[in-house]
This record gives sequence, structure tokens and C-alpha cells, in this order.
Amino acid sequence: MALQGTLKDFPIADIFQLIGQQRKTGFLVLKREDQEVKVFFHKGKIFRAQPSNRSGMDLLGDTLVRAELITEEQLEEGLSIQRKTLQRLGDILVQQGLVDRETVQKVANLQISETIYDLFNWKEGTYNFQAKKLEVATDLAAPIPAENVLMEGIRRLDEWPMVKKKIPDLDMVMERVVDLDLPGEGLSSIKGDKNIGENERIVYKLVDGSNSVREIANMALIGEFETSKALWNLMNAGYVRHAKKGADDDNQEKIVEKLPGMLARSFVGAIFTIIVLIIVGCAAFAVLQAAGMGPVTYKIHHSITPRLKNELIAKIQKDRLIRAIEAYALHMGKYPDKLEDILVEHGMNRSDLSYPWHDDYYYRRLGNGEYILLDPKM
Repeated sequence: MALQGTLKDFPIADIFQLIGQQRKTGFLVLKREDQEVKVFFHKGKIFRAQPSNRSGMDLLGDTLVRAELITEEQLEEGLSIQRKTLQRLGDILVQQGLVDRETVQKVANLQISETIYDLFNWKEGTYNFQAKKLEVATDLAAPIPAENVLMEGIRRLDEWPMVKKKIPDLDMVMERVVDLDLPGEGLSSIKGDKNIGENERIVYKLVDGSNSVREIANMALIGEFETSKALWNLMNAGYVRHAKKGADDDNQEKIVEKLPGMLARSFVGAIFTIIVLIIVGCAAFAVLQAAGMGPVTYKIHHSITPRLKNELIAKIQKDRLIRAIEAYALHMGKYPDKLEDILVEHGMNRSDLSYPWHDDYYYRRLGNGEYILLDPKM
């Protein structure tokens, strides 16, 4: 199967879905300006993703150094052995006892997923898939079903804007609001918050008032999005916040010093604006009266209520859950027995089964091969 074209005509999500559904083996080349990424598939599963202009920061060894699992000196020694023996760096580091095989696989999978999910932000470019038999090394990174990548990519696109409202910059530094490491206490016992899961526990331990979001992501080995999402949950629960910096405090003091003058200018400007609006309003009223249109009635639009906001969000969330259920059915040949089953197959968070409500969505598989999915409020 030769599949090629532009991303404007056939977006990334559709390409992955087609290759996954048809269980194709081969490689997909995506190009945008000076960027090129190759994605390798085996029977519809992704087992490698490699940018052509891959920098040293993306390599396995550098990832392990940034995570503080090995030192620069240990990496240089491993690379020296690699040049002599042509062994894979991961194998060398495992043989030397510096990291275990599980960690190497975790880092390899993380590099694949981070490269793949970045592609969902591509709106322009070209693609070219070539069906070809490939050798698959499953001992380094576990192949990822294209359906899983598709669902996760869509979830990230949905949630990134929401997360970025609180965490717009990866260089932002976070600090703890409350200490959850007291004897007899922990994240699991505070408020019984369902949104506090394993990622939140990993990330919370790395928040120290000096680590940036990027540095926390490097050490957590869960990726920049999952780190940011975990911090977003912790911020909403009141456990962490943006750290106050000296420079920021100086800026705030300067603003306070200028505040009286700013308020005075704002007050004068506001009075002037009100006078202009009154004059214009009176003139408009006179014109309407002269035209025999009578008094004018204005309707004030109040801000959206929290319940209506949840209902609007729930419509989007239900669509995501339905896509996950359908993807599960394609992969497993049947609908899930319970809603929690899609968490295992599609890497969704436990909170996704209730967001934005407190209770889980109502799910039931019917005997006729169908299912129902309802809001918890119904």
C-alpha cells in the first residue's frame, strides 16, 4: 500500500487510524519545512519513531543524564564502548549495572511517544507510507498500537489548552503549598482526591521550589504533557503553586509604586468613556424615538453557570470516551465489560471516567452487542 499526500487533505489522526485498522507493516515519512520524522509500523503497531534532525538532547543517554540516573562521565564511558563494540548504548549501560532493562525500555518508549504526539500539532506538511517488511527489536521498546496513539493524541490536543492556562511555560518553577510527607500522611490520604494518581505522586516528590516544569519532566520520565497535567491536578487540589521569584517580587513592588498614578489615569479615562457613552446613547435614543420605534430594551447576557459549563465539557468528554470504547472494540473484538477496561488498553487516566463530574459516567454493555453511556447526573 502506497499512501501519500498532504496533511491538509489527510490529517495525522486519519493516517494513523488507517494504518492501525489495516494492520500494515512499513514506515511513514512525514515532512514539514526542514523537519522530517520517520515512524515505523509492524502490523499496525508503532515500534520506532525517529526525527531526521534528532539532536543530542533526544538521545537515550542524554535523557538518562537529564533524569539524573547516570552521570556525564558514565555516559561518555558508555559511548566509548559503543564506538568500539557497536553494541547498543542501552545494552552497555545495563551490562555495567548503571540502569536496569526496565528503565531503558521506559525511556525508549517515552522517546517514541513524545516524538509521535508532537506530530499531532502538525497542520501542514507531507506524508508518504511505504509497505515494507521490517526487523522489529521488541526488547528495547514495546510496540504501541496505533489506536492507542490516536486516542492519546486526541486527548492531548483536547487538554493542552486547558493545562497551559495555568502552566504556560515549561521553565516555570513550582513550589509546595502543603507538606504531604508528614509521618502517617501522604497524597493518597489527603481529601481522597480521585485526580491524584501515580503521576501526581511522582511529580509531587520532585517539586522543591527550584525545579522547573521541564526539569521535573526530565526526572519523572513521564513526558512534558503528563508532567504538566499532573501539576495542573496538584494545583487545582491546592497542593502546589507557582514559586515566587525575587525578580517577580521586584516587578510587583514597582507596580505598587506606580499604582496611584495608574489608578488616577484609569479613573480619568473611565469618566471620559462614560461621558462619551452617555452622549452617544442619548443621541441613539433620540433617533429611535423620532423613528417611532419606542423604547429600546437591552438583554444582559450573564456569564455561563458552572453546571452549564460542565454539561458542555461533558459532551466533548463523552465523545472521547465513545472513541476509546470503539477503539477497544476494534482491538479486542468486543465492547468492554466495564468502563475501567479502556484505561488499561488506551492509557487513559482514572479521572477521565468522571470528568467533569464527581461521579463516573454510567456505562453498561447490552446483550445485543451494543452499549449505553450516560452522564452520572442522569
